[in-house]
Amino acid sequence: MVYTVGVAICCYHGHLSALSALFQSIEAQTHCPDQVVVSCSSTSPEDIPYDMGSYSFSLQIVTCREKKNAAQNRNTAASYLQTDIVTFFDADDLMHPQRIAAIHHGFSTHDAYVMLHSFQKSPVFVLYDEYSYDVNQLEVCRYGSVCVKDHRNKLIANGHCSVMRHILNEFAYPESVEDQGREDTVFSAQIIRKYPDHTLYGSDVLSCYFPSGTGGAC
Repeated sequence: MVYTVGVAICCYHGHLSALSALFQSIEAQTHCPDQVVVSCSSTSPEDIPYDMGSYSFSLQIVTCREKKNAAQNRNTAASYLQTDIVTFFDADDLMHPQRIAAIHHGFSTHDAYVMLHSFQKSPVFVLYDEYSYDVNQLEVCRYGSVCVKDHRNKLIANGHCSVMRHILNEFAYPESVEDQGREDTVFSAQIIRKYPDHTLYGSDVLSCYFPSGTGGAC
């Protein structure tokens, strides 16, 4: 199956400069995404320093002068995508060069609606000859966190979730104040609870995550 892949990026004015490194990591992808949309809050169009026509991928940056929390920015970015697969990402993190390829391969070869994967905190990546997946092994633990069955020590990048397009007709990132800072886990957990037999976990490291503590309104 040949699917299109779109990237929904959460950003705010304070992370505009970080987008440069993220865009470079998207340029380095072995499988180019079909669309990339950034939702950037607390930002005016004139604040954007990037030439969106200078990249090899289709890029759109949507700005909003008002504050938005991370969930609102994710939902906004996703609403502009027209692709079969939507993969979420944060402006201040970096993609493994095979991330989009691994996501596309995972959804193309398994009947998955949601995919999560491992991460590291170093920007130096190791390349893969093939991709590893745990099929239908994601579950929601008793305290609401997402984990891999029988392997609860495996790392999961909750903020780097990927879903099939139709899932967004049922679920959105929770935008309420009480969910700020945990909206990523709440989003993926609700999908896993409803569709436990349509999940995928990529045990390969597919991103570099830099903790920023900016889950509130920005």
